Amino acid sequence: MKILSRFRATILRQPRWNHLGAIARDGNILIKNPKEIKSPDYYMDDEVYFIEKTSGKNAFGMPVPVRVFTTEAPSEVKKVKNKIAQISKKIEKLQKEYETLYAKQKEDYFNKIKDSPQELMKYGSSLKSKGELQDAYRVYKRILELAPDNIDARMSLADVYTEKKNLDLAIEEYKQVLSNNPQHVEANKKLGLILYDLKRNYINAVKPLRTYLEFAQESDPDYDRIKRIVDKIAYLDESYKKDIETKRYYEELEREVSNLRTSIEKWRDEINLQKGKLEEAKMGGYYGSSEDMWREEFILRKKQEIEIAQQRLRKIEAELASRGSSISSTAK
Repeated sequence: MKILSRFRATILRQPRWNHLGAIARDGNILIKNPKEIKSPDYYMDDEVYFIEKTSGKNAFGMPVPVRVFTTEAPSEVKKVKNKIAQISKKIEKLQKEYETLYAKQKEDYFNKIKDSPQELMKYGSSLKSKGELQDAYRVYKRILELAPDNIDARMSLADVYTEKKNLDLAIEEYKQVLSNNPQHVEANKKLGLILYDLKRNYINAVKPLRTYLEFAQESDPDYDRIKRIVDKIAYLDESYKKDIETKRYYEELEREVSNLRTSIEKWRDEINLQKGKLEEAKMGGYYGSSEDMWREEFILRKKQEIEIAQQRLRKIEAELASRGSSISSTAK
């Protein structure tokens, strides 16, 4: 049979079949070997090949058009597929040969210029622009071995780290630039934006971004956005400071609660000790000495201190409870 076309389709299998296949939309469909199609309910994107258009009768004996397909690739298609596979292997082989040759050329060129920071800088920029970040990284590291104070190389190395998502290393390189040149516009901008956009470290982002605004030109494309960011951070910074102050205040209250409870327990033990000695004096018949009078005064004073401490404790615990603190029990 002559092959008219290759057809990729989704054909719904009907619950009942006749010898011509399933009824589907514009006509009957006959699949020569339907068992080879993977999906049990739908022929979902399986490769089927159109063979011919003919006619036949459906289950009701009515004449209907029939389109005949097969899932077995015809010999012509198999030949084409085999040819494509052979070509793909040749392309893969050529690609590997090219990559090997290109890597050798890069290595030879690097060795040729490895002692020239100027040539290395040009080469690194070319590699970085082509997305060859690992090779660019090697070039910039070599430049910094030759000239540790080369700011352009360090900035480019930081950019490579940023593109490779090594943000902590990028931050360190930008900070290194700023340690030598605190007013460096690009270093301040890139450091601030990494901290703000990628690390979500808003508070630490404000200093480099403010420095950028101080020395950058207003015509810089990022100037307006960074100005809005700094204004937003200023508001967040004030809120953050208030939150910190509030947190410290309640932490101090919780420490005071702990200290008060400890003191109350200590004073109660001291009271019980002196009461015990007074009981001994009364039982022994020698109660009434100056020492006994001191014990009576001591017990009275400690009870007053306990009462004051309990009042303070109840007040603090009520305040902590209103803030959702875990310390909410009342003093007994």
